[in-house]
Amino acid sequence: MDEENEIQQWLRDHPEFHAETPFSNATPQVNPYEQMVERSERFSLTKTYRGYEEIIAICDDHIERYEKDGELDENNPLVVLLRRLKDKAEHQIKKLKQQFLLDGKTTDEIEQLEEESLKMWRTMLGVLEDEEGIHGHDVGDPFAKETIQTGLFHRQIADLGLVHQNRISGLLELLDLMEDDLLELHPALKDGVTHFAAHVVQTDLNVVVALLQDERGNVETQWGNHLKQEVAFSTDVIDAIHATQDNDYRARAGYESGVMMPLFEADEDASPLFDRFAGYVTRSGRRIKSRSSQGQGTLINLFTQEVEWFGRAFSLAIELREIETFREISAHLADQEDLTPEDVEKIVNSVDYRKSRRF
Repeated sequence: MDEENEIQQWLRDHPEFHAETPFSNATPQVNPYEQMVERSERFSLTKTYRGYEEIIAICDDHIERYEKDGELDENNPLVVLLRRLKDKAEHQIKKLKQQFLLDGKTTDEIEQLEEESLKMWRTMLGVLEDEEGIHGHDVGDPFAKETIQTGLFHRQIADLGLVHQNRISGLLELLDLMEDDLLELHPALKDGVTHFAAHVVQTDLNVVVALLQDERGNVETQWGNHLKQEVAFSTDVIDAIHATQDNDYRARAGYESGVMMPLFEADEDASPLFDRFAGYVTRSGRRIKSRSSQGQGTLINLFTQEVEWFGRAFSLAIELREIETFREISAHLADQEDLTPEDVEKIVNSVDYRKSRRF
Protein backbone atom coordinates (compact mmCIF):
# COMPACT_ATOMS: atom_id res chain seq x y z
CA MET A 1 0.00 0.00 0.00
CA ASP A 2 1.13 3.57 -0.64
CA GLU A 3 0.41 4.53 2.94
CA GLU A 4 2.67 1.73 4.17
CA ASN A 5 5.68 3.33 2.49
CA GLU A 6 4.72 6.64 4.04
CA ILE A 7 4.46 5.07 7.48
CA GLN A 8 7.85 3.44 7.07
CA GLN A 9 9.29 6.88 6.27
CA TRP A 10 7.49 8.34 9.27
CA LEU A 11 9.10 5.70 11.45
CA ARG A 12 12.51 6.66 10.13
CA ASP A 13 11.75 10.31 10.87
CA HIS A 14 10.56 9.42 14.38
CA PRO A 15 12.95 6.74 15.71
CA GLU A 16 11.41 7.08 19.18
CA PHE A 17 8.45 5.03 17.92
CA HIS A 18 9.92 1.68 16.93
CA ALA A 19 6.98 -0.22 18.39
CA GLU A 20 6.07 -3.59 16.98
CA THR A 21 3.33 -2.85 14.47
CA PRO A 22 2.14 -4.49 11.25
CA PHE A 23 3.96 -1.77 9.30
CA SER A 24 7.21 -1.69 11.23
CA ASN A 25 10.16 -3.79 10.13
CA ALA A 26 12.67 -1.10 11.06
CA THR A 27 15.71 -2.05 13.07
CA PRO A 28 15.88 -0.06 16.31
CA GLN A 29 18.54 2.62 16.17
CA VAL A 30 21.03 3.21 18.95
CA ASN A 31 19.79 6.15 20.96
CA PRO A 32 19.17 8.75 18.23
CA TYR A 33 17.71 11.22 20.72
CA GLU A 34 20.91 13.05 21.52
CA GLN A 35 21.66 13.60 17.83
CA MET A 36 18.22 15.10 17.32
CA VAL A 37 18.61 17.49 20.24
CA GLU A 38 22.22 18.36 19.39
CA ARG A 39 21.18 19.40 15.88
CA SER A 40 18.57 21.71 17.39
CA GLU A 41 21.17 23.16 19.76
CA ARG A 42 23.64 23.68 16.92
CA PHE A 43 21.15 25.56 14.73
CA SER A 44 19.23 27.27 17.51
CA LEU A 45 17.31 30.51 17.26
CA THR A 46 19.74 32.05 19.73
CA LYS A 47 22.75 31.40 17.50
CA THR A 48 20.84 32.76 14.52
CA TYR A 49 19.95 35.97 16.39
CA ARG A 50 23.50 36.43 17.65
CA GLY A 51 24.84 35.98 14.13
CA TYR A 52 22.61 38.74 12.78
CA GLU A 53 23.50 40.92 15.76
CA GLU A 54 27.19 40.50 14.87
CA ILE A 55 26.50 41.73 11.33
CA ILE A 56 24.62 44.74 12.72
CA ALA A 57 27.49 45.55 15.11
CA ILE A 58 30.10 45.44 12.31
CA CYS A 59 28.01 47.71 10.08
CA ASP A 60 27.42 50.12 12.97
CA ASP A 61 31.14 50.25 13.77
CA HIS A 62 32.06 51.27 10.22
CA ILE A 63 29.22 53.78 9.90
CA GLU A 64 30.09 55.30 13.29
CA ARG A 65 33.74 55.63 12.27
CA TYR A 66 32.80 57.34 9.02
CA GLU A 67 30.62 59.77 10.96
CA LYS A 68 33.32 60.42 13.58
CA ASP A 69 35.88 61.18 10.86
CA GLY A 70 33.46 63.52 9.12
CA GLU A 71 33.27 61.20 6.13
CA LEU A 72 29.66 60.05 6.45
CA ASP A 73 27.91 60.61 3.13
CA GLU A 74 24.61 58.82 2.56
CA ASN A 75 25.39 58.75 -1.18
CA ASN A 76 28.66 56.93 -0.58
CA PRO A 77 28.10 53.44 -2.06
CA LEU A 78 29.93 51.82 0.85
CA VAL A 79 27.61 53.53 3.34
CA VAL A 80 24.61 52.54 1.19
CA LEU A 81 25.66 48.89 1.29
CA LEU A 82 26.42 48.89 5.01
CA ARG A 83 23.01 50.36 5.77
CA ARG A 84 21.24 47.86 3.50
CA LEU A 85 23.07 44.97 5.11
CA LYS A 86 22.22 46.25 8.58
CA ASP A 87 18.57 46.77 7.62
CA LYS A 88 18.32 43.21 6.29
CA ALA A 89 19.78 41.77 9.51
CA GLU A 90 17.46 43.84 11.71
CA HIS A 91 14.45 42.91 9.58
CA GLN A 92 15.28 39.20 9.79
CA ILE A 93 15.56 39.29 13.58
CA LYS A 94 12.20 41.06 13.77
CA LYS A 95 10.46 38.59 11.45
CA LEU A 96 11.84 35.52 13.22
CA LYS A 97 10.74 36.91 16.57
CA GLN A 98 7.25 37.50 15.18
CA GLN A 99 7.15 34.01 13.70
CA PHE A 100 7.94 32.36 17.03
CA LEU A 101 5.96 34.84 19.18
CA LEU A 102 9.06 36.33 20.79
CA ASP A 103 8.39 40.04 20.26
CA GLY A 104 9.93 42.15 23.00
CA LYS A 105 12.30 39.39 24.12
CA THR A 106 16.04 40.01 24.32
CA THR A 107 18.44 37.46 22.89
CA ASP A 108 19.46 36.45 26.41
CA GLU A 109 15.81 35.85 27.34
CA ILE A 110 15.27 33.85 24.15
CA GLU A 111 18.36 31.78 24.93
CA GLN A 112 16.96 30.89 28.35
CA LEU A 113 13.55 29.95 26.92
CA GLU A 114 15.16 27.85 24.20
CA GLU A 115 17.42 26.03 26.62
CA GLU A 116 14.44 25.21 28.82
CA SER A 117 12.43 23.94 25.86
CA LEU A 118 15.29 21.77 24.61
CA LYS A 119 15.80 20.41 28.12
CA MET A 120 12.11 19.51 28.29
CA TRP A 121 12.26 17.83 24.89
CA ARG A 122 15.31 15.81 25.92
CA THR A 123 13.41 14.70 29.05
CA MET A 124 10.35 13.73 27.02
CA LEU A 125 12.48 11.67 24.65
CA GLY A 126 14.20 10.05 27.61
CA VAL A 127 10.86 8.77 28.90
CA LEU A 128 10.62 6.67 25.74
CA GLU A 129 13.90 4.93 26.46
CA ASP A 130 14.74 2.34 29.08
CA GLU A 131 17.94 0.61 30.06
CA GLU A 132 17.67 -1.78 27.14
CA GLY A 133 17.28 0.97 24.58
CA ILE A 134 14.32 2.18 22.58
CA HIS A 135 11.05 0.46 23.27
CA GLY A 136 7.54 0.67 21.97
CA HIS A 137 5.18 3.39 23.06
CA ASP A 138 1.46 3.91 22.75
CA VAL A 139 1.49 6.36 19.85
CA GLY A 140 -2.11 7.27 20.54
CA ASP A 141 -1.66 8.86 23.93
CA PRO A 142 -1.34 12.66 24.38
CA PHE A 143 2.23 12.41 25.64
CA ALA A 144 3.37 10.77 22.41
CA LYS A 145 1.61 13.42 20.35
CA GLU A 146 3.16 16.22 22.38
CA THR A 147 6.61 14.66 22.00
CA ILE A 148 6.25 14.59 18.21
CA GLN A 149 4.93 18.15 18.09
CA THR A 150 7.79 19.39 20.26
CA GLY A 151 10.26 17.58 18.03
CA LEU A 152 8.72 19.05 14.87
CA PHE A 153 8.87 22.52 16.42
CA HIS A 154 12.58 22.22 17.14
CA ARG A 155 13.18 20.60 13.76
CA GLN A 156 11.63 23.67 12.11
CA ILE A 157 13.88 25.96 14.16
CA ALA A 158 16.93 23.87 13.25
CA ASP A 159 16.03 23.85 9.54
CA LEU A 160 15.65 27.62 9.60
CA GLY A 161 18.82 27.95 11.65
CA LEU A 162 20.78 25.93 9.11
CA VAL A 163 19.63 28.19 6.28
CA HIS A 164 20.15 31.48 8.12
CA GLN A 165 23.45 30.55 9.72
CA ASN A 166 24.81 29.66 6.28
CA ARG A 167 23.67 33.10 5.13
CA ILE A 168 25.22 34.76 8.16
CA SER A 169 28.50 32.89 7.68
CA GLY A 170 28.71 34.04 4.06
CA LEU A 171 27.99 37.68 4.92
CA LEU A 172 30.45 37.72 7.83
CA GLU A 173 33.14 36.20 5.63
CA LEU A 174 32.47 38.88 3.02
CA LEU A 175 32.69 41.67 5.62
CA ASP A 176 35.96 40.18 6.84
CA LEU A 177 37.37 40.17 3.31
CA MET A 178 36.23 43.78 2.85
CA GLU A 179 37.66 44.92 6.19
CA ASP A 180 40.75 46.69 4.78
CA ASP A 181 38.77 48.29 1.97
CA LEU A 182 36.13 49.55 4.39
CA LEU A 183 38.80 51.06 6.64
CA GLU A 184 40.92 52.74 3.97
CA LEU A 185 41.59 52.97 0.27
CA HIS A 186 42.77 49.77 -1.33
CA PRO A 187 46.30 48.98 -0.07
CA ALA A 188 47.58 49.16 -3.66
CA LEU A 189 47.67 52.95 -3.44
CA LYS A 190 49.36 53.11 -0.04
CA ASP A 191 51.93 50.43 -0.89
CA GLY A 192 52.65 51.58 -4.45
CA VAL A 193 52.95 55.35 -4.12
CA THR A 194 56.57 55.55 -5.30
CA HIS A 195 55.99 53.48 -8.43
CA PHE A 196 52.75 55.33 -9.14
CA ALA A 197 54.43 58.73 -8.75
CA ALA A 198 57.32 57.86 -11.06
CA HIS A 199 54.97 56.96 -13.92
CA VAL A 200 52.04 59.32 -13.53
CA VAL A 201 54.33 62.34 -13.88
CA GLN A 202 55.19 61.19 -17.42
CA THR A 203 51.57 61.28 -18.60
CA ASP A 204 49.32 64.04 -19.85
CA LEU A 205 47.43 64.48 -16.61
CA ASN A 206 44.56 66.40 -18.20
CA VAL A 207 43.91 63.42 -20.48
CA VAL A 208 44.21 61.10 -17.49
CA VAL A 209 41.55 63.10 -15.63
CA ALA A 210 39.21 62.88 -18.62
CA LEU A 211 39.74 59.12 -18.94
CA LEU A 212 39.10 58.58 -15.24
CA GLN A 213 35.91 60.64 -15.43
CA ASP A 214 34.74 58.48 -18.31
CA GLU A 215 35.57 55.28 -16.42
CA ARG A 216 33.76 56.57 -13.38
CA GLY A 217 30.63 57.08 -15.50
CA ASN A 218 30.95 53.52 -16.77
CA VAL A 219 31.24 52.03 -13.27
CA GLU A 220 28.41 54.25 -11.99
CA THR A 221 26.18 52.76 -14.68
CA GLN A 222 27.17 49.24 -13.59
CA TRP A 223 26.51 50.23 -9.98
CA GLY A 224 23.02 51.51 -10.77
CA ASN A 225 22.13 48.41 -12.78
CA HIS A 226 23.49 46.14 -10.07
CA LEU A 227 21.39 47.79 -7.36
CA LYS A 228 18.25 47.01 -9.37
CA GLN A 229 19.06 43.30 -9.23
CA GLU A 230 18.61 43.26 -5.46
CA VAL A 231 14.86 43.02 -5.98
CA ALA A 232 15.34 39.28 -6.64
CA PHE A 233 16.06 38.72 -2.94
CA SER A 234 14.35 41.69 -1.35
CA THR A 235 12.90 41.35 2.15
CA ASP A 236 9.43 41.01 0.59
CA VAL A 237 10.54 38.03 -1.49
CA ILE A 238 12.27 36.37 1.47
CA ASP A 239 9.29 37.05 3.75
CA ALA A 240 6.91 35.43 1.25
CA ILE A 241 9.04 32.27 1.07
CA HIS A 242 9.24 32.17 4.87
CA ALA A 243 5.47 32.51 5.18
CA THR A 244 4.84 29.64 2.76
CA GLN A 245 7.43 27.47 4.47
CA ASP A 246 5.96 28.22 7.90
CA ASN A 247 2.47 27.23 6.70
CA ASP A 248 3.87 23.99 5.29
CA TYR A 249 5.61 23.22 8.58
CA ARG A 250 2.39 23.79 10.49
CA ALA A 251 0.50 21.56 8.10
CA ARG A 252 3.25 18.95 8.34
CA ALA A 253 3.10 19.04 12.14
CA GLY A 254 -0.65 18.51 12.07
CA TYR A 255 -0.29 15.74 9.52
CA GLU A 256 2.43 13.82 11.34
CA SER A 257 1.00 14.14 14.85
CA GLY A 258 -2.71 14.16 14.06
CA VAL A 259 -3.01 11.93 10.98
CA MET A 260 0.01 9.66 10.76
CA MET A 261 -0.40 8.31 14.27
CA PRO A 262 -3.96 6.96 13.68
CA LEU A 263 -2.76 5.45 10.39
CA PHE A 264 0.17 4.00 12.28
CA GLU A 265 -2.27 2.16 14.55
CA ALA A 266 -4.59 0.99 11.77
CA ASP A 267 -5.04 -2.75 11.15
CA GLU A 268 -3.12 -4.11 8.22
CA ASP A 269 -6.36 -5.69 7.00
CA ALA A 270 -8.11 -2.31 6.70
CA SER A 271 -10.93 -2.03 4.18
CA PRO A 272 -10.32 -0.98 0.54
CA LEU A 273 -12.26 2.19 1.31
CA PHE A 274 -9.86 3.03 4.14
CA ASP A 275 -6.94 2.23 1.83
CA ARG A 276 -8.15 4.84 -0.67
CA PHE A 277 -8.68 7.38 2.10
CA ALA A 278 -5.19 6.74 3.50
CA GLY A 279 -3.73 7.04 0.02
CA TYR A 280 -5.20 10.52 -0.48
CA VAL A 281 -4.06 11.95 2.85
CA THR A 282 -0.59 10.43 2.69
CA ARG A 283 -0.15 11.70 -0.86
CA SER A 284 -1.00 15.21 0.34
CA GLY A 285 1.30 14.75 3.32
CA ARG A 286 4.19 13.84 1.03
CA ARG A 287 3.59 16.99 -1.01
CA ILE A 288 3.64 19.11 2.13
CA LYS A 289 6.91 17.53 3.26
CA SER A 290 8.37 18.00 -0.22
CA ARG A 291 7.33 21.65 -0.32
CA SER A 292 8.89 22.34 3.08
CA SER A 293 12.16 20.81 1.87
CA GLN A 294 11.99 22.72 -1.41
CA GLY A 295 11.37 25.94 0.49
CA GLN A 296 14.54 25.37 2.46
CA GLY A 297 16.49 24.76 -0.74
CA THR A 298 15.02 27.89 -2.32
CA LEU A 299 16.18 30.00 0.62
CA ILE A 300 19.67 28.49 0.55
CA ASN A 301 20.02 29.33 -3.15
CA LEU A 302 18.56 32.79 -2.63
CA PHE A 303 20.90 33.61 0.23
CA THR A 304 23.88 32.34 -1.76
CA GLN A 305 22.95 34.72 -4.58
CA GLU A 306 22.52 37.50 -2.04
CA VAL A 307 26.05 37.06 -0.70
CA GLU A 308 27.38 37.07 -4.26
CA TRP A 309 25.36 40.21 -4.98
CA PHE A 310 26.81 42.01 -1.97
CA GLY A 311 30.30 40.88 -2.98
CA ARG A 312 29.92 42.38 -6.45
CA ALA A 313 28.29 45.51 -5.01
CA PHE A 314 31.19 46.08 -2.59
CA SER A 315 33.67 45.59 -5.46
CA LEU A 316 31.90 48.24 -7.55
CA ALA A 317 31.74 50.60 -4.58
CA ILE A 318 35.47 50.21 -3.99
CA GLU A 319 36.19 50.76 -7.68
CA LEU A 320 34.21 54.01 -7.56
CA ARG A 321 36.19 55.19 -4.54
CA GLU A 322 39.52 54.28 -6.14
CA ILE A 323 38.67 55.94 -9.44
CA GLU A 324 37.56 59.13 -7.67
CA THR A 325 40.73 59.15 -5.57
CA PHE A 326 42.97 58.71 -8.62
CA ARG A 327 40.99 61.40 -10.43
CA GLU A 328 41.48 63.85 -7.56
CA ILE A 329 45.20 63.09 -7.36
CA SER A 330 45.61 63.50 -11.11
CA ALA A 331 43.62 66.75 -11.14
CA HIS A 332 45.73 68.09 -8.27
CA LEU A 333 48.97 67.20 -10.01
CA ALA A 334 47.77 68.68 -13.30
CA ASP A 335 47.81 72.10 -11.67
CA GLN A 336 51.54 71.79 -10.91
CA GLU A 337 54.49 72.39 -13.25
CA ASP A 338 57.85 70.67 -13.75
CA LEU A 339 57.15 67.87 -11.31
CA THR A 340 59.73 65.24 -10.52
CA PRO A 341 58.73 61.80 -9.24
CA GLU A 342 59.92 62.94 -5.81
CA ASP A 343 57.61 65.97 -5.97
CA VAL A 344 54.70 63.76 -6.95
CA GLU A 345 55.33 61.33 -4.12
CA LYS A 346 55.56 64.19 -1.64
CA ILE A 347 52.29 65.70 -2.87
CA VAL A 348 50.47 62.36 -2.83
CA ASN A 349 51.69 61.63 0.71
CA SER A 350 50.86 65.12 1.96
CA VAL A 351 47.16 64.74 1.29
CA ASP A 352 45.10 61.96 2.86
CA TYR A 353 43.40 60.91 -0.35
CA ARG A 354 42.36 57.70 1.38
CA LYS A 355 39.60 59.78 3.00
CA SER A 356 38.27 60.82 -0.38
CA ARG A 357 34.78 59.37 -0.48
CA ARG A 358 32.93 62.05 -2.40
CA PHE A 359 30.73 60.44 -5.07
